[in-house]
Amino acid sequence: SSDVCSSDLAKTVGFQVPLVVRLEGTNVNEARALLEAARGDIPTMQTATDLTDAAKRIVAAVKG
Repeated sequence: SSDVCSSDLAKTVGFQVPLVVRLEGTNVNEARALLEAARGDIPTMQTATDLTDAAKRIVAAVKG
């Protein structure tokens, strides 16, 4: 399931760079909640509401 996958991925890969995730579709609210719960494992992760928001967040994160 996606909750296990995101947690395992974070622990395996160990993200050091900004990660912005934009979600849409069925169960999007549940998926966002799972991603929020995984923030402890992926502190550089942010969720975006749409592609424009995602682009703004990644530019801001890269600029520091």
